[in-house]
Amino acid sequence: MRKSQVQIAGAGAGKTYGLAELICNSEIEYGKNIYAITYTNYAKRNIEEKVLEQKGYIPDNIKISTIHTFLLNEIIYPYSSYILNKKINKASSVSLPDDKKRRNSKMSQLEKQGIVHNEKVFNIAKQIIVGNKQQTKKEKYRRSLIINHFIASIDSIYIDEAQDLDNDIVEIIKLIALNNIYIYMVGDPKQALRNTKVFLDFVDEVKSEKIENMKILPNNNTTRRLPKEIVKITNLYCIDNQQQDSISDIKGNISYIYVEDDNFEKIFDDIKDKNGLIYTRKKEGEFNTKKERNIMTSELKRILLEKREEKDDEDAFLYEKEKELEDILNSNKHLKSSFLDKYGIRLPKDEFYNLLNQNDTITKYKVESIDKVKGLENKNCMFIVNDSMLKYLLKKNTERNKELNYLYVALTRTKCNLILGIYTKEDKKVIDRQLQELGIYKYKELIDNE
Repeated sequence: MRKSQVQIAGAGAGKTYGLAELICNSEIEYGKNIYAITYTNYAKRNIEEKVLEQKGYIPDNIKISTIHTFLLNEIIYPYSSYILNKKINKASSVSLPDDKKRRNSKMSQLEKQGIVHNEKVFNIAKQIIVGNKQQTKKEKYRRSLIINHFIASIDSIYIDEAQDLDNDIVEIIKLIALNNIYIYMVGDPKQALRNTKVFLDFVDEVKSEKIENMKILPNNNTTRRLPKEIVKITNLYCIDNQQQDSISDIKGNISYIYVEDDNFEKIFDDIKDKNGLIYTRKKEGEFNTKKERNIMTSELKRILLEKREEKDDEDAFLYEKEKELEDILNSNKHLKSSFLDKYGIRLPKDEFYNLLNQNDTITKYKVESIDKVKGLENKNCMFIVNDSMLKYLLKKNTERNKELNYLYVALTRTKCNLILGIYTKEDKKVIDRQLQELGIYKYKELIDNE
């Protein structure tokens, strides 16, 4: 039995394509399945597209899903009643109270109805298949039966975006590898926006041979997508053994402009017109991470969520539906046939219009969050930089933490042009000098060397 493998690969290194290639070239044991799992529906679709590119179709014995769907279908739904003495047959992403006590109470109420909240999927799966040190002999025996049944149909598991692992998933992975199921996982710790230390700690454990039957592959520090000039900058924020070399034919360009500058709006609109990516760390001043109009009322959102499939992320689902609805309204298409009938909403059109927010204030600049654009790429990108993020960009704060990872993700979305829109209260002459010391100069024009 070959050892499971873990690899660190940076932005633009072809992680998803390489993972798909390994899957397509695998010899699958008869009667078993390969599982390819990742964290988001967007990343799942990426894997599907790459397998289709290389194979022309997706074989029945290659199962591609989000990690939530995998854990629900393969562990929680089949085995929850056997181990936890409660049947869980549904998952929910309903909003939870901020208060911890009320939050836990709400999740307990859901579980009594046979529903697991998406926030608890990882932990419930771990409870079922891993257990804890205090488990009885009977519980150990039952779990051994589950593990044998669970792994009986699995040939191997491929995990993309492994930097987003949490400790519960790590324990499940260790157990699966211990039972001689091959696991390949690839991730970039510099892009970890959830659990920033978990993947690195896991890699260290594997390196020190504390995890049986797993080994570390050499880092993949070659980027095919990032332009050479961009890599010069992104390497400033990498630890030495993760700095990248670019084999892109594109030189690329990184520049900056202050949002108060007279030509900022024109440049912003130019990138928007080219369908570029425009994003920021979080809501800041006149920039926000929401739609220009929040069209849907809470009641309409409730109605639409009833049409959502369990596997769909709630926020992503509502985001897509709001964009679709906005496009219909802006194009003057027939609302009933275009939206109401499509989603089976049985309301008179006039009554439906009452469920729309018609008078929300439109912000001047519409941008996305870094979380939203993670995994995306574009020829033209603009990153709105506030004072908090500016400290990391100018290396005034060098702590290896989540904020530095956000900066790295923001800098690595472009395939050609990256413009930093600086939104600051600091002395601009000082910032000019500091940015130029990094090799970042005032904006002149979009280049076209792709």
